[in-house]
Amino acid sequence: MPKILFLSPSQDDFLAATILHGLRDLQGPDVLDFPRYDCMYEDYPKEKLNLQHGRGFTLFGRLADPWPDRKARKGPPDPRDYNLTIFSDIWNQTSLFLDLLPRLNVRKTAIVDGSDDPALVPHAGFWFRRPTAWTRLRVLRKFRTWKREWTPRSRPNAWHRLIPRVLLPLLPRPRHLRRISFGIPEDRVLKVIPDKTKEFPAHIVDDEVRALLGVGSGRHVFEQEEDYHNDLRASRFGITMKRSGWDCLRHYEIAANGAVPCFRNLEKKPETCAPHGLTPANSLGYLSGSDLVQITRGMGEGEYRRLQTGALEWARQHSTRAVASHLLREALGQP
Repeated sequence: MPKILFLSPSQDDFLAATILHGLRDLQGPDVLDFPRYDCMYEDYPKEKLNLQHGRGFTLFGRLADPWPDRKARKGPPDPRDYNLTIFSDIWNQTSLFLDLLPRLNVRKTAIVDGSDDPALVPHAGFWFRRPTAWTRLRVLRKFRTWKREWTPRSRPNAWHRLIPRVLLPLLPRPRHLRRISFGIPEDRVLKVIPDKTKEFPAHIVDDEVRALLGVGSGRHVFEQEEDYHNDLRASRFGITMKRSGWDCLRHYEIAANGAVPCFRNLEKKPETCAPHGLTPANSLGYLSGSDLVQITRGMGEGEYRRLQTGALEWARQHSTRAVASHLLREALGQP
């Protein structure tokens, strides 16, 4: 039997995709995703892949399926048959969690929270309107949870809402929370730094920067994945920022293609919240568009090379394999 049961999300999810890709890289067929996470596999239709978030670039449609007969199963496998059961998207898997709860071993269960909302299940408003579910789901605080958007607001209770936000960081951190982030496939991280032919890529998410530079688009402009990556490889800098949440696959794509990530308001990101490890040694934090333009135009080649090398190393340290290995080490204590 496979050693790991990966309970798949019902939609495209970059954190779930990161973990499954990394687990398959580490464990091969010893990982069973159930139900089959179709968009991760090579046979997923291209026209459907283009409908996924970000057109499915970088993470989706890359895996060969070692378990083609899984569709014959009538229901979820029994967690007691596995060394580890992973709920890959707890916000949308609460009913499944409650159904399987009598068969779950706390030490052999990993809860993954990839939501952009810093609140914990069941302490967001959605569950307060469903008191029966909220009461039953309070048991989640007994299970280790790997949360991407972990901020001072991430508390396993309701009363913290009465505390002023400035005081929340002074409270003890929830003991059941663990850090996790998106990752990028190792083969997407360049081994050789490419020649750069322009300053910024075609996709610039910061409206102010785009207006100041007079170039770029705020929308996805590429139909083909290779065109997107080649554009980043040709660019010295890549622009990124907090959108719905702090973490975004774009951070890793910029760094992996040998560009320097320029991250608006990076210093405001909580230390526990992904992305982890972005520092002045591998990225540029900026406060405004004019601030960024001034920094980049005045940067010497030696300083740029230092940041570029640091960014590539950061991307290597945040491969899907590294993210999955981190989860396994904390969940099972394996190397």
